[in-house]
Amino acid sequence: MRTIGDRIRQAVSFEVLGLLISIPLAASAFGYSLEKIGVLGLTGATLATVWNYIFNLGFDHTLKRLTDQSLSASQARK
Repeated sequence: MRTIGDRIRQAVSFEVLGLLISIPLAASAFGYSLEKIGVLGLTGATLATVWNYIFNLGFDHTLKRLTDQSLSASQARK
């Protein structure tokens, strides 16, 4: 499993890159100011990143628990 620092670094870098690309495009496409679109984008990206982090952390822990159990069971059969 990845470390907490690695997860946070990956999520932040991904979101910053996405916001740097999408905010100017959305502002010009919809005719709103960069500030308005920026607040909307930052809010959405933050909520999505927190939700995704929690989901992936739970998924990784569940997968690790299930994988460890199946490895222990297969080793016990030998």
